[in-house]
Amino acid sequence: MAGHDARTKAMRIAVSIKEVEATSLKGQDKDQIEVKGEGIDTVKLATIIRKKIGHAEIVSVAARRQERREQRRRERT
Repeated sequence: MAGHDARTKAMRIAVSIKEVEATSLKGQDKDQIEVKGEGIDTVKLATIIRKKIGHAEIVSVAARRQERREQRRRERT
């Protein structure tokens, strides 16, 4: 992403997806968008951003920590 307008447009696209609960800017140059929510189709999100803005890539996907803890507890019992 290049520039303030591209970041703003990408964030608008991200929050328009119903599964997205929150977005924030990350990275040294604020050039990455962190998206939080349940059941987000990351490929769909990246594809939409690519079509409307340009380059986009998925840096990482992670489950919530609380969900991981609950899953570990279930496995122990």
